[in-house]
Amino acid sequence: MQWAFRAFLGAVLCYIAHWRGTRRCHGVPAGVAGFALVLAAYVALITVGPPPHEPRARPSRRTGQKIIVGGLDTLPALQARRARHLDPGATPGDS
Repeated sequence: MQWAFRAFLGAVLCYIAHWRGTRRCHGVPAGVAGFALVLAAYVALITVGPPPHEPRARPSRRTGQKIIVGGLDTLPALQARRARHLDPGATPGDS
């Protein structure tokens, strides 16, 4: 499971690198970068923190997972809001 979060962090960093060069998308990479920092902190927690079988590790790991899921819920909303701001006439499903 740890490798999944590490790979996800790598994907988010690639996403930031791609969007960094896009002029129209300023603002969204900052939100994604904030999420990357939170995700990096969680990866550090599961990598160097207490082992998962220890009772004291469970609350911090659970809380970290919930924060990551909250970020995953927030990012698409942030991206959609930014896209709507860039093209106010667009409706969902427009190509």
